[in-house]
Parts: sequence; structure tokens; C-alpha cells
Amino acid sequence: MAIKRNSKLLSYLSVQYPDFSLTDPAPRLNSLYSDFSKLRTLNRYAYDANKRYWRSVILDCNAHGCLGSGDYNLVVDRSIMAEQFLRPITGKPLALDCVLEGMVEKGELIPLEDFMRTFASQTWLSWTYETFVKGSLYWIGRTGPSNLLVVIPTIRQITKHIQQSHYHTPVKSACDHILTLSEFKTLYGQYNNVTLTDEDMELVLTYMSSQMGVAVADNVRGYGTTYTMIKFPENNNNVSSGAVISQHDKAIITIRTTCQALHAQVNELQRKIEELSELSKYHHKLKHTAQALYALKRRKYLESILEKRLQSLETMDNMLMSIEASQNDLQIVQAFNTGASALRAILRDSDLTVDSVDEVMTKLQSAFEDQKEVEDAIAMGSEETMNSQLPGLDMDELQRELDSYAESETSLLPEKSTPPPRAASMAPGEHPSLSVPISPPAPSTSPPIMDSELARLNQVLSSIKTPPKDTRTKHQEYAV
Repeated sequence: MAIKRNSKLLSYLSVQYPDFSLTDPAPRLNSLYSDFSKLRTLNRYAYDANKRYWRSVILDCNAHGCLGSGDYNLVVDRSIMAEQFLRPITGKPLALDCVLEGMVEKGELIPLEDFMRTFASQTWLSWTYETFVKGSLYWIGRTGPSNLLVVIPTIRQITKHIQQSHYHTPVKSACDHILTLSEFKTLYGQYNNVTLTDEDMELVLTYMSSQMGVAVADNVRGYGTTYTMIKFPENNNNVSSGAVISQHDKAIITIRTTCQALHAQVNELQRKIEELSELSKYHHKLKHTAQALYALKRRKYLESILEKRLQSLETMDNMLMSIEASQNDLQIVQAFNTGASALRAILRDSDLTVDSVDEVMTKLQSAFEDQKEVEDAIAMGSEETMNSQLPGLDMDELQRELDSYAESETSLLPEKSTPPPRAASMAPGEHPSLSVPISPPAPSTSPPIMDSELARLNQVLSSIKTPPKDTRTKHQEYAV
């Protein structure tokens, strides 16, 4: 029977830990299930290693909902834990007590009564006592007052997850920080695919009220009954002061629960009206006139009630929206006030006034003027230094010399020469170089070297004689 009750735990261990395999367990499992408490003096290394291993197994199994006690997923029972780890052949672990004692010493496991004394708030201690401690008296009487141990690491993981989820969700209004217990369970009632029980949620709220500034109030009057109210701090950094539940917050819970009840009533009335309409049509088809009329009368009566409920719902919704708007306006005004105070403090502490700004601008203008005077002095000093190094320097003379350089460069550029015209026809035997008469050279302004070269060229050309005529022409002339 015990093995059937802990089948979920054994299956989880077999999947997550190879040492606990149901088909092929590791040899180390025998050491883990043995009474290794005797190794504390003989082999301290093996003793500490086994304790660390069992600690990680207990915390992991508890966080995934495989190791709990009764109605609690966040509480373990010292007296039945060995039975929960019972295996068909290996049996029960014999040294879990020393593991649990070490976890209690480190504060990872806290007895239930000590947890309530440590973390329960005085403002709602009576509520936790009635709903939590009294409900646990049966288990305390059955297992002893110190056997129920609250797993603090798992609670810390869950509360951190709730806090991050709440503050990472975009807040539409300040009223979003106010929840009923049922709304809180709907939003945060699951962790690691494990559904937390009502007792688990009470443990979580107890811890969050003490460590995260979450305010809890019971017996808040709502629509038709009382509610447990939860309020988060306005921001995650305001944990030290904590949230405070005011009468306005309780009024919001009353109006909100009334709106929820009216919505449920409107939906139910609409459903009944549709049913009566179908019923009247059904009886009319069967010629049951009286029953059809009765169904129509009931529908008319429900329609009148529905109209009244819709008017009430509209009024309550408008009222709730007005309250939320006023809360948002208050937040905006507080932000304006904070910003104005910060700006005024900056102006006061930094001595930022109109006179100080004028003084700074005057100093800046004076600095610019001083800089210009320095630049002018540097330019004048450079000019005087140049004049002292080259006395009597005439800038006009230098400019004329530069102009003469430009003129000389222009005169030395070569002129383009046009080729002489080619003769239209040439007689047979006439030399092409002599077809055009050579005119005497024109006077030139070039240097003497150029004149002598032209003269030698003319002498060479003039010494060339006309070539003799063809001999066949001479023989023809003699024959004639």
C-alpha cells in the first residue's frame, strides 16, 4: 500500500535521478539508503556527500509537488518521509533523520508552529490561527508538534515568482494592486505545474506579508459575504514600509465584488430569457396556447428584472471607474508634486538662478573677447617678427616678379605649325621633295644657334641637282 501511495514520487525520482532508476538503480543507492549517520566520525566526506545529495532530492521533489504532507505541498512530515521513499527491494532510507536535522539547523525546514510565530503578522494573526493553525491541529496531534516542517526554499521560490509576475504585468490603475483571495488563487495558484492547495496559499501569504510587504485583511464586506483582501505595495522597492489597507481599498473590494455578482446575474437572466423564448415557440408549435403565454409572461418579467440589473450594473461600473480614475489622478498629482520638489531642490542646491545665469553669460562673453584680443596680438606679433627679419621688404616688387614669371612661361610655349600643301599632280620622274619650291628663310628672332642650323640646311638643299631624264627618251630624240 505504501508503494502505491508514493508511486508518483518514485516515478519522478526514476526519471530525474539515474541513481533511483526503477529498472537499473545505481550501486550508490545502497549507500544512500543505508544508515550512513555512523560515517560522521569514520568517513566525514562520504557522510557530507550523502547528506547534500538527500537535501537536493528532498527540495527538488517538494518543489515539484511530489513530496508533501496531507493537504500541504509545501510541508513535509518527518514521521512518514521514510515511508514515502520506500522501494520494493531496497526498503526505506535509514538516515533521513540526520538529513532533516541538518536542514532544520540551516533554517531550510521550520516547524509549523515556529513558522507561524516567526512570519505571521499581528494584523491578521487571528485569521491565520482560525483558518490555518486550527486546521492543522489534527495533524499535529497525530504526528507530534515538531514533525510538520515547512520547506522555506520552496516558499521563497513561489513568492519570488508571484512578486515578479505581479510587477511585470502592466498596471492599468492603482486598483490592480488590490485582490481578493479567490482572485489571488486564480492568478498564482499554480507553480511548476503543481496546483497549490488553500493551505499552501495561506503559507505563501503568511510569508509574503512578513517579508514582501503584502497586506492581508479578512472579513472585508463584499456582495453577500465577507472576503479576504490582499494588497501589494505600489512598487517593488516599497517592501520595507509595506502596503496599508485603507477604508477606500475595502470600498473598492465591495464595489468590485458587487459588479462581479451583477455580471453573473445578468448572464444568468439572459440565459433564462433565451430558454423561455424557445419554450414559448415550442408550445406554440404544439398548440399549447396557455403554456406558451405563461412562458412569455415569465420572459417579460425576467426582462424587466434584467433591465434593472443592467441599470444597477452601469451605475456600479461607472462608480468603480470613477474611483479608479481618482486613484490614477492622485498618483499623477503625487508624481507632479515629486517632480516639482525635485526640480526646486536642484535649483536651490545648485544655485541656478537668473542672476547666476546672467553672470555666467557675461563671463562667457568676456572670455570670447579676451580670446579675440589674444588672436589679434598673435597676428600682429607675427607680422612684426617678419618685418624685423626682412627689413625694407617691398611686397609690390615681389608681386611684379611673380607676374614676370607668368609672362616668360607663356612666351616659351611652342607654336603649332601647319604642314605645306601637297602638289595636285607630279610629272613622271620628278622628285617629290623638289615639287614645291623652297623659299628663302624669313628673318627670325630665335637665338644665333638656330640661324646657323637653318643656313646649313639651305646649303644642303640647294646643292641637290635635278636627276637625269630616262635614256629611252634620249634614244627616241636621236631617232627623230
